[in-house]
This record gives sequence, C-alpha cells and structure tokens, in this order.
Amino acid sequence: MAKTSRPFPPNVMALHADQASGIRRKTLAVLEPSPVPPAPAFPLHVFPPPVADFISAVATSIPVPVDLVGLPVLVVLGAAIGTSRSVSPKEGWTEYPCLYGGIVAPSGVGKSPAIQAALQPVYTHQQALVERWKQEKIQYEAKAGPSNKGAPPSLSHVLTTDPTVEAVGAMLAASPRGLLLHRDELTAWLGTMDQYRNGRGADREFWLTVHSGTAQKIDRKGGHDPLFLPRPLVCILGGFVPKNFDRFRTGEDREPDGFYQRILFVFPEAGPLTVSRVGAPLGVRQGYAEVVHRLFGLDPLANSSPSGDPASLQFAPGALDRWWHWNEALHEEMRDLPDTLTAKWQKFVGMSLRFVIILHKVWAQGSLDTPVETATIDRACVLVEYFMDHERRIHDCVQTDAAERRDRAVYAWLLKRPNAETSARDVQRHGVAGIAKASEAKAVLRSLVDRSWARWRVENQSVWIPQSPDTPDNPTRGS
Repeated sequence: MAKTSRPFPPNVMALHADQASGIRRKTLAVLEPSPVPPAPAFPLHVFPPPVADFISAVATSIPVPVDLVGLPVLVVLGAAIGTSRSVSPKEGWTEYPCLYGGIVAPSGVGKSPAIQAALQPVYTHQQALVERWKQEKIQYEAKAGPSNKGAPPSLSHVLTTDPTVEAVGAMLAASPRGLLLHRDELTAWLGTMDQYRNGRGADREFWLTVHSGTAQKIDRKGGHDPLFLPRPLVCILGGFVPKNFDRFRTGEDREPDGFYQRILFVFPEAGPLTVSRVGAPLGVRQGYAEVVHRLFGLDPLANSSPSGDPASLQFAPGALDRWWHWNEALHEEMRDLPDTLTAKWQKFVGMSLRFVIILHKVWAQGSLDTPVETATIDRACVLVEYFMDHERRIHDCVQTDAAERRDRAVYAWLLKRPNAETSARDVQRHGVAGIAKASEAKAVLRSLVDRSWARWRVENQSVWIPQSPDTPDNPTRGS
C-alpha cells in the first residue's frame, strides 16, 4: 500500500495577451489560492457489491454526486454496528464505529433525498422496534395484579432527530448499542445547543466527549434518577449549506474546540441539474437493507471478553503492522501540513480504526468474528485518503476571503452568459453572489478585470471573457 503526499499547489501565475487592443502585452494574474482541487472520486470499491451497488444506483436515480449517498451509508453502517464491536490497536486504546458526517452542498442539489434513501433501513428497524414494544406493552398491561407485572417494557431506539442531551441520555440508557441522530441542517442543530440554559450549558462538551466514547454521567432534574452511560455512541448525519458552513469552519462565533475536526465532510462538485427516469432497483435496495439489518443483529457478547465488554476484533498476522506503518507515514506527512489541517489529520488516525470495524463487518459473511485482514486495513486507509482529499479541497475554498469567493461566483456565472459577457446592471438584477447594490456590481467587475479574469468590453460598464488560447486560467476550475 503506497502512501503518497499531496503538496499544495503553488500560486498560479498566468500570462496572457491583451488581444482586444491588438498589442501583445503580458499581464501577470496571480490567483490566490490556485484553482480549488477537484473533488475526489468516491471509493466504491472499498464496499462489498450490495453496498456499492446501492450507493451507485441511488446516486444515479436522484441524481446526485455519489458522495451524497456514500457518506450517509457509511454513517448508517457505523450506527448499525454500534457498540457491538470495537477494535484495540494497543492496550488502553479502544475505538467504536462512531462517525459524525456532514455533506457540504447548496440547497436543492439533493442532499435530503440521498440521506433519506440511506436511512430507509434504519426507519424500518425503528418501526419494528416500536411494533414489538407495543405488543410487549399490551401483554404487560394484560397481566393481573400490579405485583405480578414487574418493570414495564421500554422502547429501544436506533434513531432520533431533535433531542435534548437529557433525552439522548435516556435513549442511550435504554439502547446501549447506540443511536443515529439525523438533522437536515447541522448548523441549525449546532445553534440549538445550550438554548435552554442561556448558552451556559454543556451540550457541546457532551457531543465532543460522545464522539470519543468517554463515559458520561447525566444528572437530571425533576426527581429523575441520574444516568450513567459507560460507552455512549451516537452517529450524527446531516448537511451544511456553504454559507453556514464557512462560519462553522472558521469558528467566528467561538474559540476552536475540536468539534470541526470530529466531523467527516464531503464537498462534491456542483454539476448541472439533471433529471433521471431511472429508479434504484428494488433488488439493489433490498440487498443494502439486508446488510444493515444484519449489522443491527450482531450479538454484542459474541467473542466478548471475560469482563463482559463488547466483542473486540482481532487482527490477522501482519494486519496490525500494516496499520501502524500507515499511521507512522501519516504523522510524517503532518510535518508539512498547515496548522489548520494538522489537528484534523490527528483525528483521522482514530477514524481509520472506526472504518476498519465497519468495513470488516460489512464484508463478513458469517455471524462469527474473523480476524481483520490486511485487505481491510488497506480499504480503511483508502477511505481516509478520500476524506483527506475533501478536507484539502475545503481548506483551499474556505481560506479564501469573502471578496474572492464573490469574484469566483460571478466568474462562474459569467462563463454561462451569452458570449461570456455581462454588465454591472445584469449582475445586480440577477442577484449574483448575493449582490444587491449597483456599487457592489461595479466593484466586482473591476475586481475581475484587476485579477485578469475578464476584460472591459465597455470601460467601467461591461466585461467579457475572451475565448482564446490566451484566456487566463479558469479560477473556478474544480470548485
């Protein structure tokens, strides 16, 4: 397994000719940063056919980039396994398949239907748990005499959408395998943290520690008994629109606390809006659902330790060494990374082990645990590399200031215009990049010219992008 380093591309210096004036004049156009790296291809091959076929079919059906289905499926698989399996690379270090996943994409591109498709087996499983609880409740209430009834049946949970920390604690106490929390817009969920305590609560700290699997003690009001959660696990899934994501990513509202580093992001390229008449075949959807239900059915006590802890996966000869070599290479790569990425790379170490659990069990054929092979280590590392590429892409996009993001958006819009030409009035009238004032529209045209991304057709009124071999590098390439 080769480990490659991806240095950041240098600033682009583009030389072109001023053909409009007929004079060959060299102009230096410095694009800071260089064009955003293209989104990496989702590694479908790391999943077995029932899962890979489902991701591909649903993405084609909606249609959306494969990433919008792949990330939700990965989070669902982690939630289905829950605390039933763990992995320990050395004494005192244990990882469970807890994942926080966020899709960064504009509204209307299909985030919600992609997530809903991945979640369908979870809904089905939760409905089955509700129906079973109803039957147990009927049987409980039918028993004669309160002394003969014992404790009333409790509902098991695998899914929640808008809970308080206290509610999550109660659900985890009844369902120690773990939960999946789904929110369409994660910034809205982040904004509600501590809302009942005037911003002075510990909700955010709770979610930080849940990701780490740290034991939690929740003291409840109203005479309710306190809750102790030895292994809390909640997988989180949702989306970000780019405008809200920028604020979350740069931490404008608070000191950095590592929350961003705990989330796996995909930032797919925005393609043209299309319509597909092809649906995801029933057999493909059933094949994926069978995998999810099989994972929900894993016995936590199979191959468990004498202490009663959930089963810990063992490594085949050479597999753990393979992972340690990859880990050492990753730390070597961190030496050359910007500080903003180093903290994220450190989280990828633990996430790689969580991927190992998921990929090992999703490829497994029987119910008994077999040792983790080197092939599973390689697949997990490929998956980490994929998310690293997305993080680099996000880093290059978000580090640009607001003015450059505005200029890039107007440039992309200008490319789609007839003859690649526009006036300040058209920019204002269409509200491109949120521009509402004439002064802002004129300023952005001047900026495009200053960057050598466009040229004046009519001085200070309209600009155009000449279609010639000497056209400057497209600053939106890959964005």
